Amino acid sequence: MVIDQILSTIKKLKKKLTRRKPLIFSFKTDEPPFEYSSEWYDNAYHLGRLNLKERNFYEINKMYEESGYRIRLENVLRKIKVDKKKSIKWLEIGCHLGLTSYWITEKYPNTTIYMFDFSKESINWCMKNFPNIERAVIWQGNVEKIFFGNQTFDNEFDYVTCIDVTEHLPEKIYKNMIYEIHRVIKPDGLLILMQGNTPNVEHIHILEEKELVKDFVNCGFSLIKKLPHRHYLFKKNNY
Repeated sequence: MVIDQILSTIKKLKKKLTRRKPLIFSFKTDEPPFEYSSEWYDNAYHLGRLNLKERNFYEINKMYEESGYRIRLENVLRKIKVDKKKSIKWLEIGCHLGLTSYWITEKYPNTTIYMFDFSKESINWCMKNFPNIERAVIWQGNVEKIFFGNQTFDNEFDYVTCIDVTEHLPEKIYKNMIYEIHRVIKPDGLLILMQGNTPNVEHIHILEEKELVKDFVNCGFSLIKKLPHRHYLFKKNNY
């Protein structure tokens, strides 16, 4: 009976820790209407809501950690067998402020993280503030054509994370991105996918989970398993 009570308490505490707390944004009354463009994300989101120019990395990191983002990622990664001793190339799609990339490089010290976003302001901020810059390749880029300089990354990455990205994309760009992700992952490489589903003005493409999974399977991925917090693990088909 005592053991059951202890286990029940632990379960409740774990659920409480992983529950998403709302992020505190400073919305401006003059925020322009949403349009899918790097300029909107630069001005309305990064300079407006997040006020990036006035914040350093550790302040932003604390805000997201307190909202439960890091512990949820940790729960996801525990379900994936990543060899910490192996040298890993890891791509973060739509890196935003580099938080997922930072948590990954902290957990896996032999990982080189490749990270891009189409927002100039977010990339400039990451290049200035990202803590593990010596193990990062950071650039402003487009999900429809993933390259950096003369590097096209064909069959190059061991892991790719695409978290809170798909819901931001118009349908055509979303579909093109799936094929690009497939191109840059190694055969049998792994993709961690999760779509955001909060009713934000910029979330223009929220799908049913089964439809999201089907789109990636139809583009050459196999679903390996469902992970915690609506994350999915896919493998690139080797044929």
